[in-house]
Amino acid sequence: MDLMMNKLFFNVLRNRIQEIIENWECNIYLLSDAKKNIDLMNAFYKSGIREHYDVLEATWKVAKDICPDEIKDDNQRDTFAIVVWKSLPLESILRELDITDDEFLAPEDYEYKDKVYFKLSYSFRERLICLSLHLAEYGS
Repeated sequence: MDLMMNKLFFNVLRNRIQEIIENWECNIYLLSDAKKNIDLMNAFYKSGIREHYDVLEATWKVAKDICPDEIKDDNQRDTFAIVVWKSLPLESILRELDITDDEFLAPEDYEYKDKVYFKLSYSFRERLICLSLHLAEYGS
């Protein structure tokens, strides 16, 4: 999808994703599964954030106002669409969580410690899965 189509499609998705996240209905099990996700969640935990869902909500507050980099069909789940932000500003997420830069120790061995990669899978049957939330691997 090109940028204009991403914007139009995301405008359709935004309010529904917002409602799912606000109602704590997003599946976040993968935040405790993949090493990259675990590394970032552990950094938030060490900063005093105990709930993964709090991190998801803060990330969404930042992401919802930024057009996603990609929206495409989810080839692993029928009727789902993948929504990807490749480099959200970590500083904005920390601000949403009331964490200062000094309180947050980014995981080691990541090239970009100031950007976050965020990927959701959304179904119009009103299901949402957070697939990835980790430090970005690519600059932008």
